[in-house]
Amino acid sequence: MKRDYETGLFLILGNMFGGKTSELIRRLEKYKVAEIPLQVFRTSFDNRYGKQGLTSHNQMKIRADIVKDTKDLISKIKTSTRIIGIDELQFFSEELAEFCIENSSRYQIIATGLLTNYRGEPFSFRDSKNFEKDAKIKVTDLIAQAKETMILDSVCTFSTSEEGICGKNARYCQRLRTDGSPSRYNDQTIIVGGKESYYPRCSEHFIRPKPLKTIDPQ
Repeated sequence: MKRDYETGLFLILGNMFGGKTSELIRRLEKYKVAEIPLQVFRTSFDNRYGKQGLTSHNQMKIRADIVKDTKDLISKIKTSTRIIGIDELQFFSEELAEFCIENSSRYQIIATGLLTNYRGEPFSFRDSKNFEKDAKIKVTDLIAQAKETMILDSVCTFSTSEEGICGKNARYCQRLRTDGSPSRYNDQTIIVGGKESYYPRCSEHFIRPKPLKTIDPQ
């Protein structure tokens, strides 16, 4: 079979609503037209757009395998597959980071992921033993191993009645509680949501949650 694809790890990182999934689908469609065997994966945890395939915020779609975790993803890779697309790295365990690094010379792996969490800190992979815990490995740790990294910002939607919508590049995402207040530092890292919970913010309008102060025992 003619090899007209490039192996390596290709990252599409950035903020929510920045077009990461759309860019992933756009790249994968090119290989579909070229009839290069590919597979696309997303986690069953992220069910914002149904239980079938992969759908972006602007409703671009592609067929995808829905997997429970990293081990399930690896077990579903076919021997003929040459291109692997993975959406939302931060919803997988740190084992996926190891897989991407160890197999980047065998496949072309194109993966999306959030650059920062609601605290404004680098987003962690999930702990393999406890999904709700952050692993030590960050999504950004893969940048040093990637052949290419694309960073996509979104648009700051902060608005006032006097000045209207900000419109600057938004690198951060503000997560709000049901009462409209910003999530606190010790709130759960992973909460699936969309425009009802997350709001793109530039550095000027992002409210960074502060860790709770601890009192040193005397």
